[in-house]
Amino acid sequence: MKTAAILKVGILGVGAIGQTLATALDEKRVDAQLVAISDQEQEKAEKFAAGLARPPHVVSLHELIQRADLLIEAASQAVLPDFVPMTLDAGRDMLVFERRRVAWPR
Repeated sequence: MKTAAILKVGILGVGAIGQTLATALDEKRVDAQLVAISDQEQEKAEKFAAGLARPPHVVSLHELIQRADLLIEAASQAVLPDFVPMTLDAGRDMLVFERRRVAWPR
C-alpha cells in the first residue's frame, strides 16, 4: 500500500491572512507542509519565518511556485496578473484570498 505524499504549500504574502495560514501549517493543524513563503517585504517575511517552529524558505515568487504543490495567494490583488498565469503555467494548484472583485486587464 502506497502512502500519500505530503502536500507542499507555499504562501505569497505574510500579512494577517498569510501569517494565520502559515502558523496553522507550522503547528500541524493541517496535514500539509509549509515549504516556502514569499513577500515583497523580504525582511518582514524572514523575521516571521524565523519565529516558526519549522521555518520555511523565504524565496522569490518564481521559486515559490517551483517549490510548492499548492500556492496560496494572501497578498494583494496587484500580484494576480503575474501570480495566476505563472502558477497555471507551472501546473500548480492555487487558492486566492481576495475579498474584492478581481479586475483582469483586457
